[in-house]
Amino acid sequence: MRKWKNWIVIASVFTVFTAGCAPSTGGNANTGEKTNKQGKAETKSITVMARAGIYYNALSAIAPDFQKETGIKVNVQEVGRDGYLQKVSTQLLGQDKGMDVVLMLNNYMGQFGAGGQLEPLDKYIEQSGSDMNRFLPASAESVKYQDKSFALPFDVSTMFLIYRKDLIPKPPTTWEEYNKLAAQFTKSKNPDSPTEFGIAFQGKHGETQPKDFYQYFWSMGGQFFDANMNPTLSSKEGVQALSFLVDAYRKDKVMPADASTYEFPEVLSAFQNEKAAMIINWNAAYPQLADKEKSPKV
Repeated sequence: MRKWKNWIVIASVFTVFTAGCAPSTGGNANTGEKTNKQGKAETKSITVMARAGIYYNALSAIAPDFQKETGIKVNVQEVGRDGYLQKVSTQLLGQDKGMDVVLMLNNYMGQFGAGGQLEPLDKYIEQSGSDMNRFLPASAESVKYQDKSFALPFDVSTMFLIYRKDLIPKPPTTWEEYNKLAAQFTKSKNPDSPTEFGIAFQGKHGETQPKDFYQYFWSMGGQFFDANMNPTLSSKEGVQALSFLVDAYRKDKVMPADASTYEFPEVLSAFQNEKAAMIINWNAAYPQLADKEKSPKV
């Protein structure tokens, strides 16, 4: 019988919380089988919740190999981007028994680790003969809460400046240059611009909006806390970063008017369809931009 606290979470880091993989009483660890009340062998299975898109596709692709190696069938459940974290959070808080493995951002480790929704994985990692040294130090540290590992790093995402080389032979190296190019390739500023807008932004309320903001905030000298752990988002650097974005959106209008509804897919689409001359987006965009069928105009 599944125990609701036995989770593995996968981690933007994205992490994997996992659980229920240890063989239960009456099971066969080599074949992934367990016996029912009639003594007949049944194939064990686990349910994995993954966000639609590259994560779902990747896990679905490797699920057959996992079953072949362990005998455990993997049911990958696809959940849309909108409301994904809310749905996962609801199921964790509700102690849902239908979820064994779930992908979640590493910044939720403390919340669910402290709340008891996740079980520390340290003993399972030790039993497997492995350790967290196999991961990048920063990613391994990001899934810890009170020195306990509550997840396994799954994907380390970062953002890149992606630009049209035919339009921008030399990419900007400062925010001033970035802003100037954004205006140059915005039709309302320059009627001869081949693109409607210079840039785009992941402005939709949710998990990615603050991450897009952080790069402006950090690069302008901002930090989340001071030496005494007082929050410093309202520092001069924080105000400068936010003002830069707000001005680009409201005053200069160098990004689409509906950027407040944009996430990863919309920003990617704006670049693919020549709506924006340059974008800042996750590294996951590269395979799609390199695919001539998916991005014929790039």
